[in-house]
Amino acid sequence: MLQRKKIHHSKFLDDVSAILSEGFPDQRHSSDFRKMKACGFPKDMYIIERLVENKLGGFLLAKTQEIFISSNYLLSMSIGFVAVSKQHQNNGFASEMLNEASKLAAELGVKCIYLQGINGFYEKFGYVPQLAKSKIVFQNLSKYSKRAENKIRFENATFSDVETISNIYSEYSNNITCAAKRTEESWSWLLNTAKNTMFFDNPTVVFY
Repeated sequence: MLQRKKIHHSKFLDDVSAILSEGFPDQRHSSDFRKMKACGFPKDMYIIERLVENKLGGFLLAKTQEIFISSNYLLSMSIGFVAVSKQHQNNGFASEMLNEASKLAAELGVKCIYLQGINGFYEKFGYVPQLAKSKIVFQNLSKYSKRAENKIRFENATFSDVETISNIYSEYSNNITCAAKRTEESWSWLLNTAKNTMFFDNPTVVFY
Protein backbone atom coordinates (compact mmCIF):
# COMPACT_ATOMS: atom_id res chain seq x y z
CA MET A 1 0.00 0.00 0.00
CA LEU A 2 1.19 3.50 -0.88
CA GLN A 3 0.41 6.62 1.11
CA ARG A 4 1.69 10.16 0.89
CA LYS A 5 1.63 13.07 3.31
CA LYS A 6 3.58 16.03 4.61
CA ILE A 7 6.57 14.51 6.32
CA HIS A 8 5.84 15.92 9.77
CA HIS A 9 2.63 13.83 9.79
CA SER A 10 4.50 10.54 9.27
CA LYS A 11 4.67 7.99 12.09
CA PHE A 12 7.50 6.05 10.44
CA LEU A 13 10.40 8.51 10.83
CA ASP A 14 12.47 6.13 12.98
CA ASP A 15 11.99 3.45 10.33
CA VAL A 16 13.20 5.90 7.67
CA SER A 17 16.45 6.35 9.62
CA ALA A 18 16.82 2.59 9.96
CA ILE A 19 16.34 1.97 6.22
CA LEU A 20 18.88 4.70 5.40
CA SER A 21 21.42 3.17 7.79
CA GLU A 22 20.85 -0.25 6.25
CA GLY A 23 20.98 0.89 2.64
CA PHE A 24 23.77 3.48 2.86
CA PRO A 25 26.04 2.25 5.69
CA ASP A 26 29.12 4.20 4.56
CA GLN A 27 27.35 7.49 3.86
CA ARG A 28 25.90 10.20 6.04
CA HIS A 29 22.30 9.94 4.84
CA SER A 30 20.95 8.56 8.12
CA SER A 31 22.69 11.17 10.30
CA ASP A 32 21.51 13.95 7.95
CA PHE A 33 17.94 12.73 8.31
CA ARG A 34 18.15 12.42 12.09
CA LYS A 35 19.43 15.97 12.33
CA MET A 36 16.54 17.30 10.30
CA LYS A 37 14.08 15.26 12.33
CA ALA A 38 15.46 16.76 15.55
CA CYS A 39 15.46 20.35 14.27
CA GLY A 40 12.32 20.33 12.14
CA PHE A 41 11.44 19.60 8.52
CA PRO A 42 10.55 22.28 5.96
CA LYS A 43 6.82 22.77 5.54
CA ASP A 44 6.98 21.88 1.84
CA MET A 45 8.52 18.40 2.25
CA TYR A 46 6.49 15.28 1.49
CA ILE A 47 7.04 11.57 2.13
CA ILE A 48 5.67 8.72 0.04
CA GLU A 49 5.54 5.54 2.11
CA ARG A 50 5.39 2.00 0.72
CA LEU A 51 3.82 -0.11 3.46
CA VAL A 52 3.94 -3.88 3.87
CA GLU A 53 1.51 -5.20 6.49
CA ASN A 54 1.42 -1.74 8.13
CA LYS A 55 5.22 -1.56 8.32
CA LEU A 56 7.48 0.69 6.27
CA GLY A 57 9.06 -1.21 3.38
CA GLY A 58 10.37 1.81 1.51
CA PHE A 59 10.00 5.58 1.21
CA LEU A 60 10.57 8.54 -1.06
CA LEU A 61 11.18 12.14 0.05
CA ALA A 62 10.08 15.08 -2.10
CA LYS A 63 10.38 18.81 -1.55
CA THR A 64 8.82 21.62 -3.57
CA GLN A 65 10.24 25.06 -4.20
CA GLU A 66 10.21 27.74 -6.86
CA ILE A 67 13.10 28.03 -9.30
CA PHE A 68 14.03 30.87 -11.64
CA ILE A 69 14.43 29.73 -15.26
CA SER A 70 14.71 32.11 -18.21
CA SER A 71 12.99 35.05 -16.50
CA ASN A 72 10.16 32.98 -15.00
CA TYR A 73 9.55 31.41 -11.59
CA LEU A 74 8.41 27.81 -11.90
CA LEU A 75 7.39 25.36 -9.19
CA SER A 76 9.89 22.50 -8.98
CA MET A 77 10.11 19.30 -6.98
CA SER A 78 13.31 17.79 -5.62
CA ILE A 79 13.17 13.99 -5.19
CA GLY A 80 15.57 12.13 -2.88
CA PHE A 81 16.11 10.07 -0.87
CA VAL A 82 14.48 7.02 -2.45
CA ALA A 83 15.15 3.89 -0.40
CA VAL A 84 13.74 0.38 0.04
CA SER A 85 14.58 -1.99 2.90
CA LYS A 86 16.80 -4.88 1.83
CA GLN A 87 14.15 -7.51 2.48
CA HIS A 88 11.75 -5.81 0.06
CA GLN A 89 14.12 -4.86 -2.76
CA ASN A 90 13.54 -6.05 -6.35
CA ASN A 91 9.77 -5.99 -5.85
CA GLY A 92 9.09 -2.80 -7.81
CA PHE A 93 8.65 -0.56 -4.76
CA ALA A 94 10.92 2.21 -6.09
CA SER A 95 9.03 2.31 -9.39
CA GLU A 96 5.70 2.52 -7.53
CA MET A 97 6.92 5.40 -5.36
CA LEU A 98 8.38 7.34 -8.30
CA ASN A 99 5.08 6.99 -10.17
CA GLU A 100 3.26 8.28 -7.10
CA ALA A 101 5.71 11.20 -6.89
CA SER A 102 4.96 12.03 -10.51
CA LYS A 103 1.22 12.08 -9.72
CA LEU A 104 1.85 14.37 -6.74
CA ALA A 105 3.96 16.69 -8.89
CA ALA A 106 1.19 16.91 -11.49
CA GLU A 107 -1.43 17.66 -8.82
CA LEU A 108 0.72 20.43 -7.34
CA GLY A 109 1.45 21.99 -10.75
CA VAL A 110 5.17 21.19 -10.70
CA LYS A 111 6.97 22.09 -13.94
CA CYS A 112 10.43 20.68 -13.22
CA ILE A 113 11.60 17.64 -11.23
CA TYR A 114 15.11 17.66 -9.76
CA LEU A 115 16.42 14.18 -8.98
CA GLN A 116 18.98 13.50 -6.26
CA GLY A 117 20.63 10.12 -5.97
CA ILE A 118 23.16 7.63 -7.29
CA ASN A 119 24.28 7.99 -10.91
CA GLY A 120 22.25 5.71 -13.16
CA PHE A 121 19.49 5.06 -10.62
CA TYR A 122 16.71 7.17 -12.12
CA GLU A 123 17.52 6.19 -15.71
CA LYS A 124 16.31 2.67 -14.85
CA PHE A 125 12.81 4.15 -14.44
CA GLY A 126 12.76 6.09 -17.70
CA TYR A 127 14.09 9.47 -16.55
CA VAL A 128 16.43 11.27 -18.96
CA PRO A 129 18.99 13.91 -17.80
CA GLN A 130 18.15 17.40 -19.04
CA LEU A 131 20.22 19.90 -17.03
CA ALA A 132 23.62 19.83 -15.40
CA LYS A 133 23.62 20.03 -11.60
CA SER A 134 23.01 23.65 -10.65
CA LYS A 135 25.69 25.70 -8.98
CA ILE A 136 25.95 29.43 -8.48
CA VAL A 137 29.37 31.08 -8.28
CA PHE A 138 29.05 34.73 -7.31
CA GLN A 139 32.65 35.76 -7.88
CA ASN A 140 35.88 34.02 -8.78
CA LEU A 141 38.13 34.26 -5.73
CA SER A 142 41.26 34.34 -7.91
CA LYS A 143 40.10 37.67 -9.27
CA TYR A 144 40.87 39.21 -5.90
CA SER A 145 43.58 36.96 -4.52
CA LYS A 146 46.65 38.87 -5.78
CA ARG A 147 45.60 42.24 -4.43
CA ALA A 148 43.64 41.03 -1.43
CA GLU A 149 46.68 39.73 0.47
CA ASN A 150 45.27 38.81 3.88
CA LYS A 151 41.97 40.67 3.55
CA ILE A 152 39.89 37.63 2.57
CA ARG A 153 38.59 35.42 5.36
CA PHE A 154 36.14 32.53 5.49
CA GLU A 155 33.67 31.99 8.32
CA ASN A 156 30.85 29.53 8.93
CA ALA A 157 27.49 31.01 8.04
CA THR A 158 25.35 32.04 11.02
CA PHE A 159 21.89 33.49 11.59
CA SER A 160 23.32 37.01 11.68
CA ASP A 161 24.17 36.58 8.00
CA VAL A 162 20.69 35.53 6.82
CA GLU A 163 19.56 38.92 5.49
CA THR A 164 22.89 39.59 3.79
CA ILE A 165 23.05 36.13 2.23
CA SER A 166 19.45 36.41 1.02
CA ASN A 167 20.08 39.79 -0.59
CA ILE A 168 23.32 38.73 -2.29
CA TYR A 169 21.76 35.52 -3.55
CA SER A 170 18.71 37.34 -4.94
CA GLU A 171 20.86 39.95 -6.66
CA TYR A 172 23.03 37.43 -8.47
CA SER A 173 20.45 34.72 -9.14
CA ASN A 174 18.36 37.18 -11.16
CA ASN A 175 21.23 37.44 -13.64
CA ILE A 176 21.72 33.74 -14.37
CA THR A 177 19.80 31.16 -16.35
CA CYS A 178 18.62 28.91 -13.53
CA ALA A 179 18.48 29.34 -9.75
CA ALA A 180 16.30 28.29 -6.84
CA LYS A 181 14.13 30.95 -5.26
CA ARG A 182 15.23 31.34 -1.63
CA THR A 183 13.67 33.78 0.81
CA GLU A 184 14.99 34.76 4.23
CA GLU A 185 12.66 32.07 5.64
CA SER A 186 14.28 29.36 3.49
CA TRP A 187 17.79 30.58 4.36
CA SER A 188 16.88 30.46 8.05
CA TRP A 189 15.71 26.85 7.68
CA LEU A 190 18.87 25.89 5.79
CA LEU A 191 21.16 27.42 8.41
CA ASN A 192 19.22 26.04 11.38
CA THR A 193 18.16 22.57 10.26
CA ALA A 194 19.93 21.58 7.06
CA LYS A 195 23.40 22.92 7.78
CA ASN A 196 25.99 20.29 6.83
CA THR A 197 23.34 18.00 5.33
CA MET A 198 22.49 16.97 1.77
CA PHE A 199 20.53 20.22 1.32
CA PHE A 200 23.21 22.74 2.28
CA ASP A 201 26.72 21.35 2.70
CA ASN A 202 28.96 23.40 5.00
CA PRO A 203 27.69 26.94 4.22
CA THR A 204 30.50 29.49 4.31
CA VAL A 205 30.53 33.28 4.16
CA VAL A 206 33.46 35.02 2.43
CA PHE A 207 34.44 38.43 3.79
CA TYR A 208 36.61 40.85 1.79
